[in-house]
Amino acid sequence: MKFLSNMGQTNDLGMLRTGLRLLILGFWVLAGFSNVQAEDCVQSGKEHLKEQRFTDALLAFDRCKQANEADAGAYFYSGIALAATGNFKEAVVELDQSVGLDPDNAEYALGFADILSSVGQWAPAKEVLSLFDQEDKLHQLDTEQLWLLSELYYKAEDFEQSLKLLDWVAPKIPEDPRIDFRRGQIYMDGSNLEEALVHFRKAIEGMPGMGAPLFGVGVILRLQNKLEEAKQAIVEAVKLEPVNIEFLWQLAEVCLGLNQPEEAVEYLVRIEKADDSFLEAYRLLGDSYRRLGDQALAQAYLDKFQSLRASQQAAEAFNEDIQSAIARGEEKLQENEIDKAQELFQEVVEKAPDNWLAHSYLAKIYLSSGYSRFAYLHLSKMEKLNPESVEGNYLLGQYWYQRRDFRQAQLYTAKAKNRYPGSGVLRNLLGNIYVEIGQPKKAIEEYEAAVRLEPDRPDFRRNYEAILRNQ
Repeated sequence: MKFLSNMGQTNDLGMLRTGLRLLILGFWVLAGFSNVQAEDCVQSGKEHLKEQRFTDALLAFDRCKQANEADAGAYFYSGIALAATGNFKEAVVELDQSVGLDPDNAEYALGFADILSSVGQWAPAKEVLSLFDQEDKLHQLDTEQLWLLSELYYKAEDFEQSLKLLDWVAPKIPEDPRIDFRRGQIYMDGSNLEEALVHFRKAIEGMPGMGAPLFGVGVILRLQNKLEEAKQAIVEAVKLEPVNIEFLWQLAEVCLGLNQPEEAVEYLVRIEKADDSFLEAYRLLGDSYRRLGDQALAQAYLDKFQSLRASQQAAEAFNEDIQSAIARGEEKLQENEIDKAQELFQEVVEKAPDNWLAHSYLAKIYLSSGYSRFAYLHLSKMEKLNPESVEGNYLLGQYWYQRRDFRQAQLYTAKAKNRYPGSGVLRNLLGNIYVEIGQPKKAIEEYEAAVRLEPDRPDFRRNYEAILRNQ
């Protein structure tokens, strides 16, 4: 029962807003640094973060890594900057590195788990969260970080751990109404309605301008079949948030339970105007007009409900089919069955021409096979779909490098570097490009960064050593 899982101050902010939340929460105590240069550049990068100058921040953190390649803080804040700009794939890489360098740092683990959960990788997120089974790690977190940790456990539906964290943080912020509101959510999700009701009512006192705790009370009273009281509470919630579709929907349900179809229609029409894709509104409108004796209008709404539901189910089935094909293609790549993987990804783009991921896989297959002309068909589509993608711009740089148009290659690769300077593969490609256009000093800088970022790549080291010998 997840009536309140997306409401009020505790809602799921979505991936981009999660990045911005991390940006706000991320100015935490910094891990120790080996030298003044590293400390200065981290502080400089943090200042850029506060000013939302993300490109400058990323470049600053990259300088930190060059000064000290084991600087976990530089990777951590680089991940925050990337998440704040919506580059979650790259953020995961950076935060993973920060946790790898400093696995006992609770703050880094918390940030990493939050980003992993935001991109739907709950299994690794839970693995990272296991660090907090050690109670001493909780002492490393401040109040807002403890609150975020409790929120992560709640989203993972680990209600026992979430409540444990709430008990831990409550004495630190005894007047914060979020504590009671979250407890109300947890107890309601666990069907402990009486306990949930107590906490929602407490939250109302501390959240006078918000509809969420009032709505929580109304939902519980409705479940207890106390419909008049439920209606009163939800009406008050709607007054505070008059365009909240979930509030209006539940209020219409209560009105129908009270056999007040005319009033239910009023709320349902408001939903229809605000969001014409909300299916339950059409079903309830059909029920309402049937009770009002307008059989024609009732049937029209019920037909619309059935039609939209069928379309929605078809879309869900289509998406499942697409995701299944991509997953099978990824498995074939891991098994080195490139031709079969290519067939599966091609099948996806034929069915879903705007699927960026399938185009990306096909572009990489063609580029690695030397068929750059075929790769460009997919690269150009990727650029239209997401012109700021780090991976897309890197692949376009690789394409133009293969085509020996080094100026174009430099343009795209530099654009990718500005958004993610922490990629060794990207920096090595940029080094290759600078060699071709006769800028050896810049090539040395890029090769040096590539070796530092990925020391296990002998080809990167060979490039670096070769250009040093030729100077």
